[in-house]
Amino acid sequence: MADGFKILAAKELSVSTTANTSDSFVYRVSRPSGQRHGTRIRSQAIISSIVVCHHGSGQNPTVTLRVVQDGFTTPVAFDDSQYVIYLDTLTTNQTKVYSLGIGLTADNAIYASSSLVDVNIHIFGTEAI
Repeated sequence: MADGFKILAAKELSVSTTANTSDSFVYRVSRPSGQRHGTRIRSQAIISSIVVCHHGSGQNPTVTLRVVQDGFTTPVAFDDSQYVIYLDTLTTNQTKVYSLGIGLTADNAIYASSSLVDVNIHIFGTEAI
């Protein structure tokens, strides 16, 4: 059963020098455990919005966001088909809200990166684990 809308993730993005290998882990849909494991085959999450905020005064960073189907393997296999947002530019002190309505299941994950420091990401939605 869903717990209601909440903050699913919040973090400062790490700086990426290469878009294909340096994305940082932001959020993963957990697998069900305990009593819930016997009654639920797959956990689910609905991502209602993703908020990205540049709180720096320097140059304009670019942000990359990807959704990875099996996002908790080691190492994560990144490819170009996973991009949801690619090199979107933020200006100084700008906040962008992406209302994507993404549905995810267990082990699906969101990774993101920024070309500069001082960029935060918040993911809002609901989980049914």
